[in-house]
Amino acid sequence: RFVAENLHCIVSYDIISKVVTLNQKAGKPIDGYATIVDCKWENHLGGNTGYQSYDNNESTSWATYAVNTEPCEIIYTFDKVYSLSQMDIMFNNPKDRSFYYEAYSSEDGINWSTLVKNGESVRMEVQDYQEIKFSDKNNIKYIKLVCSGNSGSGSNNIVEIRFPVK
Repeated sequence: RFVAENLHCIVSYDIISKVVTLNQKAGKPIDGYATIVDCKWENHLGGNTGYQSYDNNESTSWATYAVNTEPCEIIYTFDKVYSLSQMDIMFNNPKDRSFYYEAYSSEDGINWSTLVKNGESVRMEVQDYQEIKFSDKNNIKYIKLVCSGNSGSGSNNIVEIRFPVK
């Protein structure tokens, strides 16, 4: 537990081979934001995995492609239930395109409520976080984003995501 908490990674041990494996999934928790402990995603392009969408590194991202216009999903898991009213997303290259998405919340990972329907990012001159407000505060343990590409292609690209706790 000490290693996991201090290195912000998942520690696993293989009893047969007696090998310890450390898997770093994200950057350090940020004060004032919900702590993401894991995520699951459907696919990614190259080495741009879902973990890179919350690693506190603006030079990495989760990149995926909506094949045959089928949207791509990513589900973030928090360390506990939070009362959230917004998410902040930094999309890649927002000057040249808008990204399309929907967002859903859950306390149990089974029953989902809509947070954002038919969302569209704002085009910006500078790559920065976009505040996406929810209509109400919600008790959330899981957030699912359903990404449907952008105004130029089926590509989805989230540089960073965070969830302010207010």
